[in-house]
Amino acid sequence: MLNDILLDYKGVGKAVDSSDPITPWRMPRGYGGTAILWKKNLDSIVTPLSIGNNRIQCIEINGDPNLIVISVYLPCKGSTNSQTEFQECIDLLNEILTTYELTHQIIIGGDFNEEIFGSNDSIRQKYIVSFMDEHCLSTKDIGKTFISANGSDCTAIDYILFQETFKESIINIKKCEFTGNVSDHYPLLLSLDFEITKSSNTKTEFNPKMKVKWDKADLSKYTEIINEGLITSLQDINTKVDIETGVHDITAVIAKATNEIAQKPKTRKNKPKLKVMSDEILKAIRNKKSAFYYWKAKGRPTDSLDPFLLEKKITTQELRKICRLEVAQKRIQERNEIIEARSSNKTLFYKLINKQRGKLSRRIDELNVGDNIYNTPEQIMEGWKIHFGQLAENTLDENFDSNYLKTTENEYKNIIELCSEQFIHVDVTQEEILKAINSLNRNKAADFYGITAENIIHGGVNLLTYLQTLINKSFEKHFIPDSLKIGTLFPVFKNKGDCKNAKNYRGITVTPTFSKVIEKILKIRENCKIIICQNPLQRGFTENSSPLLCELIVEEFERENKDLKRPTYIGLLDAKSAFDVVVHANLIKRLHQYGFSNQSILLIDNLYQNAFHMPNGTIAFQKITLK
Repeated sequence: MLNDILLDYKGVGKAVDSSDPITPWRMPRGYGGTAILWKKNLDSIVTPLSIGNNRIQCIEINGDPNLIVISVYLPCKGSTNSQTEFQECIDLLNEILTTYELTHQIIIGGDFNEEIFGSNDSIRQKYIVSFMDEHCLSTKDIGKTFISANGSDCTAIDYILFQETFKESIINIKKCEFTGNVSDHYPLLLSLDFEITKSSNTKTEFNPKMKVKWDKADLSKYTEIINEGLITSLQDINTKVDIETGVHDITAVIAKATNEIAQKPKTRKNKPKLKVMSDEILKAIRNKKSAFYYWKAKGRPTDSLDPFLLEKKITTQELRKICRLEVAQKRIQERNEIIEARSSNKTLFYKLINKQRGKLSRRIDELNVGDNIYNTPEQIMEGWKIHFGQLAENTLDENFDSNYLKTTENEYKNIIELCSEQFIHVDVTQEEILKAINSLNRNKAADFYGITAENIIHGGVNLLTYLQTLINKSFEKHFIPDSLKIGTLFPVFKNKGDCKNAKNYRGITVTPTFSKVIEKILKIRENCKIIICQNPLQRGFTENSSPLLCELIVEEFERENKDLKRPTYIGLLDAKSAFDVVVHANLIKRLHQYGFSNQSILLIDNLYQNAFHMPNGTIAFQKITLK
């Protein structure tokens, strides 16, 4: 609406009651709101941000450094739940500053509805002063800014906050007294020394990383591009170097085909879009545009009784009413979906939960690793590297039997030597390849090369045939290229404890998809031997079995002992920082005892040689070698 009224300006804004489903003519009064306007010739360097709410609006201005401008209208003291709403707004501001304060200059201005320099010692004042101290924010006392009903200046509740680190760029903050001012607040004017970079004269194109929607993608085109790439790019495979090259080439072919069919990212527009859309809203938009067209064609009459002006106002009100009702209805539906979602429907459940959390819920501004604290993004990435690197190291207890370890390592060398001498190559059949590929989990995160299970599943017969040839040669040489040993490490919060402590994060590794296919083939061949040898009571990591059944087994055991009047002792292990670290020699020894084939032992041994992880993030990847 602001963009329709102002010809030379663009802006973003929200009314405090924008989410209220009450129809416009039933509302008792307008409750105000907040907005940010800028001249249209600055539009190329301004980007609206959707990180605020009805009382907080934000924009980003490209410069050196980039500038975040935040306009606020905090709740009055007399409103219902004013204290709770006030603290929620300050908490949101705290979250925004935590995200941007290290990379942006930030200016916060508006109606705070609370004195900062006064000595009223209220909870609201303490809350906002604490927020300012935490983020090193300052302001200037420019006197009383609010005009009472009798026309006298009574209090100061309007401020402009800025960071101490950018204090030198603040030229002046002053109160303006205009004779034409009809508001009960004095406007504040900030003079700022801000440099617009040369590269900022045109808006930076927004290119988010797109995930292919395979249910809507052109699969025939994808298969066709794969087939063309297999003909032109790939070569015969005879040596280990050829295997390494073949993996590189097939990865490039798949990446090219994926980029061709991926849905092109939509251009980011300045004008905020409607949060909801329906047939009724579309109809109301058409009516509004039609009324605006006829009103404009009649010379934009301003007479309040003009039928074209009245029609324009009515259609605008009708559109706003329908939008508010749809937003309220959508909010109710989302809450009902969360309540009714079953735990078995994990896709819907986590989608709704993540939406409720918002964009900034998973960000941290510092990371504690042991006694060290890391603050900047680069330091935090280094902290993750140190933390998971320590977990990946094979550290032995001082009471560990080192002689037994040496004996095991000698046995390991003998087993590998024996397997190499008695090795017999067993070809991978097309049935094994198909079974392995079909058992891959879909809708999972892409690996280090951007490849998912769907890339292979929809690749076609030719890709399947070449992959079979590549894996067969790899099995024959019992050699896995190092490029298939790169895992992308995602730190996942355990939802308990301090989110800034690295010990409260679980490391989830996404391994290359081709490696998963190899592991699946080995599992098809050897898993039956593990099932025979493992404890019959084991429920974890066992197909068609659930760890939840362990509770039933323990309960039956405890009841039987109670009936027999025997004591029951239960030991519980809480591994706070478990990271799947095993002694490699012990693993190979146990596989040999289980009766694994020589080929499988050699492949598993090679698969975990020179393997390493790379923490995922916006900073350059850092290597964590698995020892």
